[in-house]
Amino acid sequence: TMLELAREMHLRGYAFHPVDLNKSHQSRFKIAPDQRSLQLPFTSLNGLGPNVAQSIVAARKDKPFMSVDDLRNRGKVGKSVIDILRQQGALDELPESDQQTLF
Repeated sequence: TMLELAREMHLRGYAFHPVDLNKSHQSRFKIAPDQRSLQLPFTSLNGLGPNVAQSIVAARKDKPFMSVDDLRNRGKVGKSVIDILRQQGALDELPESDQQTLF
């Protein structure tokens, strides 16, 4: 399972970076530039399947997501996926909306 793999890698001294909206692969771990850590893929998150992960990665190729609303619209993801990503901190850097307030 994914958990067993993560435990084995941790025992061997590898560190893990959480899912990142702009860096994570849909289903594969990516080796970080330091060669001692791995970027978690979208499918490592419970409740986020390969089709949703593929949709996010495909939409990201056009341009980075500018907001949670942008992710929802271009990535074609629903509330449950947004909630999963939010719980994992993957949306911490994104504003909720594309709308800017003047006051």
